[in-house]
Parts: sequence; C-alpha cells; structure tokens
Amino acid sequence: MSIYLNPELKAYYMADFDYLLNSVEDDFWKIDSGLTELLVRINQNEGLQTLYSKKIQDVKTDFLNPISYLRLAFVPDLEKPVQQICIELIQALDGREAQVNVSPEDGLENRIYKADSPMGCKNNPDYFKVKHFYIELRSEQEELHHRFWQMLEEKLLALTL
Repeated sequence: MSIYLNPELKAYYMADFDYLLNSVEDDFWKIDSGLTELLVRINQNEGLQTLYSKKIQDVKTDFLNPISYLRLAFVPDLEKPVQQICIELIQALDGREAQVNVSPEDGLENRIYKADSPMGCKNNPDYFKVKHFYIELRSEQEELHHRFWQMLEEKLLALTL
C-alpha cells in the first residue's frame, strides 16, 4: 500500500529539513550551495516535500559523477501534475548532452540507515517509504544543470492544491 505525503508526514519531514538548514555540522550533509532558497520555497507548498537533493557544484570537480537530483514527495492530488513536470523535463533536457531519469518510488528501503544519527534521513528506516519521484539529471554541461533546477523551480512553485 502506498503512503502519500500527509500532514503528519509533512510535519516530520519539515522538522528534519529544519535540522538540515540550521543544525547539521557535517559539510557532506549540508544542503548544496544554491538550493536552500529553492527547497524552502518548494516546501512551503503543503502538498510537496523535498526529501533529498544534490546540485552539482562544478563539473570540473564532479566530473566522475556529474549529477543533480531531487527526491520529491507529494499528496495524491499533485501526483499527476508532478508527473507532467517530469515529462516536460525529459522532453526539454534529455538528449545527447544529458540524461534525465525519473523513477516513481515508494516502499524504498533506507540504505543509509544509522540509528544513532540525529537526521531523519539516516535514523528512520521508513524515511523513503513515502510515495515520491526521484528526478535526476546526468550531464557534463553545467548549463543543463542550471536549466534543470530553473525548470523545477518554475514548474513546482506554480503548483497549488
């Protein structure tokens, strides 16, 4: 049975997000530069919740893994609109210079589970069991990563319940 984002889960994920914004000290777990404001704005929508993200910082240093991604949970009413945004991302960016992958997920095992971590994304074995989309861009072109996040911002911030 799929578990969609609901008010209780939203509150839980927002508390974890707040911890990442204000308390996490390990640089590896800090929100990537240039994403904080966008993730805050996405999470202001009661029907959406960012779970996990990565924004490539520099193709020259990340050349072995030139990837940007977002795990995005949603309420049932926003599933189709988010799915449509994913289709638009594929149509706009997928090609010779970039690969866009979208995976609908729920019931995902938490492979980074560590009971003694203060972060929900690590200390909760059920963290990723909420229904969500994994939206990924792989490209060595920094401009395409910029467009990926720009499109996500434009489209996701326009969604309403």
